[in-house]
Amino acid sequence: MLDEPSSGLDPIVRRDILGAILRTIAHEGRTVLFSSHLLDEVEQVADHVTMISQGKIALSAPLKTIQESYRTLEEAFVARVGT
Repeated sequence: MLDEPSSGLDPIVRRDILGAILRTIAHEGRTVLFSSHLLDEVEQVADHVTMISQGKIALSAPLKTIQESYRTLEEAFVARVGT
């Protein structure tokens, strides 16, 4: 379980951390729960996305399914949760 793993990191270290996470997942075939408010990062690492608002699931679907309906995860979030 990774909760905001790149929070407070500069862009170069953030990229390196995400790369390490992706390599580990691919190499070891592990399932990782990745919690983040940075939706561009989520798009890089997720194959399934669950958005939670006020303690309730607002959206839960494979990333590809969400991308078929919305241009970005941010757009999906605004549509489901509001501003």
